[in-house]
Amino acid sequence: SQTKVELQNIDATTRKDLAATEAAYKNQMQASQSANDIFQQVSKNIADLMANPDLDTANVTAAVNDQKAYLKNALAILSKTSGVSGLKELLSFT
Repeated sequence: SQTKVELQNIDATTRKDLAATEAAYKNQMQASQSANDIFQQVSKNIADLMANPDLDTANVTAAVNDQKAYLKNALAILSKTSGVSGLKELLSFT
């Protein structure tokens, strides 16, 4: 009976600690997933633009540059708002 109570206390403490850790790092975890999602979407958009036979070279170039600018801006915002320093430097568009 005493062992069962001790195990319940350990379980409760562990759950509390995990919840606190999750709360402390929630922004970073979300930012990482958000950054990945944005990157994947921009990559798809660029591939779609490149494969579009209705666009000429100038339009493709302009649209791709817009996508790259969007990506850089989105990552910069995530970096500033998530507490993950250096996130916007992960990708370089030079």
